Amino acid sequence: MATAAPRLIPAGVFLQEACAKHRYIRTNDNSGIYERPERLRAAHIGIAAAYARIECAQEDASNSNSTTVTPRQHPLEIIKSAAKVDFNHTAVQYVHAVDEGLYLTNLTNWAEESSTKIAAGSSEIPEVLKELEDDLYLCPQSLEAFQGGLGTICEAVDTVVTASRPGSDSSQADSSSSMSKRAFVVIRPPGHHCGEDNPNGFCFVNDVAVGAAHAYTEHNIRYAVIFDIDLHHGNGTQAITWEINHDTHMDQAGMRIFYGSIHDILSYPCEEGKADAIKDASISIGGQYGQWIENIHLRPYRSDKQFWLDYESLYSKIFEKAAAFVEDAAKGEEVMVFLSCGFDASEYESDAMSRHGSKVPTTFYHRFTRDACKFADRFSNGRIVSVMEGGYSDRALTSGAMAHVCGLVDSDGGKFNVDPDWWSFENLLMLEKYTQKRKGRPARTTFLAPWLQRTLDILPLFSGAPSTSQVLIPPSRKRDPPPTKTGRPRGRPRKHPLPLAGSSSISSTTTTTTTSSKGPKRTLPERQAAASSKRRRLDITARAQDAADSATGQQAIGQSTQPSVVGEPIEQGEAQTAGLESVASTSSVPRDLRLAFAEEIRKLKKLEENIAAFQVAYRPDLQNPHINWVRTQRLKEVLQSWEMDGLT
Repeated sequence: MATAAPRLIPAGVFLQEACAKHRYIRTNDNSGIYERPERLRAAHIGIAAAYARIECAQEDASNSNSTTVTPRQHPLEIIKSAAKVDFNHTAVQYVHAVDEGLYLTNLTNWAEESSTKIAAGSSEIPEVLKELEDDLYLCPQSLEAFQGGLGTICEAVDTVVTASRPGSDSSQADSSSSMSKRAFVVIRPPGHHCGEDNPNGFCFVNDVAVGAAHAYTEHNIRYAVIFDIDLHHGNGTQAITWEINHDTHMDQAGMRIFYGSIHDILSYPCEEGKADAIKDASISIGGQYGQWIENIHLRPYRSDKQFWLDYESLYSKIFEKAAAFVEDAAKGEEVMVFLSCGFDASEYESDAMSRHGSKVPTTFYHRFTRDACKFADRFSNGRIVSVMEGGYSDRALTSGAMAHVCGLVDSDGGKFNVDPDWWSFENLLMLEKYTQKRKGRPARTTFLAPWLQRTLDILPLFSGAPSTSQVLIPPSRKRDPPPTKTGRPRGRPRKHPLPLAGSSSISSTTTTTTTSSKGPKRTLPERQAAASSKRRRLDITARAQDAADSATGQQAIGQSTQPSVVGEPIEQGEAQTAGLESVASTSSVPRDLRLAFAEEIRKLKKLEENIAAFQVAYRPDLQNPHINWVRTQRLKEVLQSWEMDGLT
């Protein structure tokens, strides 16, 4: 009898295709441009993988025997937004219309005239912003991207507020409409460096500040809590917060904002060591002059244990500061939580962007999101809207988005379990391999893990720009019936396994192909010729081994004595490769034998490269035999996939 699936708290993911239109057109060389449209697809892959992982885990928990899997709840509501707001929108004016809206007028003109200026040999960025030219760029379609991003966050705010109203149950919502109190808005470019009238650091409009202003002007939500976990200090959001809080404090009326940031004090905008930037990124003030701002600096760490101790003792204090801010709020209906979610502090961010080594483990994005959702459940009737900020490495975006989305769903007191192994290094490698765009040839077909196949099924739904906003419902997954037989499918080429530690046989990595059981029956002369050919191959292999042993002095093979899951095959393979290269370069060796050696060298080097990628990931844990066994099984699965793809 099937058991009930664990209850999920759904989350809405809002996508905006128009954001891809903001492009660098100054030159054809965009190799040094970090803020690029491709960021969106990397995040989409992570979201699709999160959907697939949660769905598969939910199915396992339900113990269903049905061949068609239809979960009680979709883990995510994926909304393709067609919303946009122009710069005359009330919330946009509330944040950016200083000096009678001069900045917004100028921004419109800069974008519309960008192509003409670039064609004339000048820059689309005005002279007054010349020093920021390396971080800012515009094209005529940039306005569509900005207005689409602003429209999407306003739509997310409307959705979350509607779902939180009395009589609305997001857990029982019809799948044809979005009714989630939690939202992740996937837009670009980022916004938290943009102040009221000064673009900065890839940012031209402050999306999260406009979202908070929309909650206030449209829904009368007076208290906004903004958590910022981007690698860089959100100097623009903090400046806007200061101005709004100052006006409210003076007038004793208006919206109030708490801004809390966890960031690297050595990175932009503090990288040049300017006193004002460093002071701003270090402010901690709780109520004086009506200001509520908390800045926490990332600490270096040498182990995950140390990081999580810092999380408990330092980083999580940001929630205590925010709780003090909302204590004087009349009720939860007046509070809303926002999250400026940048992924550029990820352990997978490029060193070119994370130049000072301040990184966080991927699981941080899951844990912090869970804690932010718990805060929202306590103080804002569950309402939380997250907006994507930075993150410039594809792997950082994919892993961060996956962990973040899982955190939005998994925060109901442990009713649903998320495994951090979902975003492990080896799983990310497989995800990248099978989601990369292929040109000129179809994708390989092979046996994939259910979560990976499901990810590939969901990902195409993210493409395209709808005329109206719509909720995407991925089709039900067909579960393959269990096999009735075990063993290798007939007709599949057989491959030799990896060489065993301590073995000196080169033929252990040689690929041979058997005749298909469905092939034509061979005549006696053909079988005799095949047997002769086989004896010749065995003779070549034996001669190759003798030559390799002679060339290397049998010194390299079997040297490793330290226990390692994959270390010994790698060292043995290196020794074999060295021996083969020596023989292949010896003129006294027959030409046909040298050609055979050359092919063996190619295969061994490819194998060594593949295994080396997992050398660190599968370092043995001598204190935990169970972990060693699990890692070994995973490595076997990876090697099987390589074997089927012809990489070994």
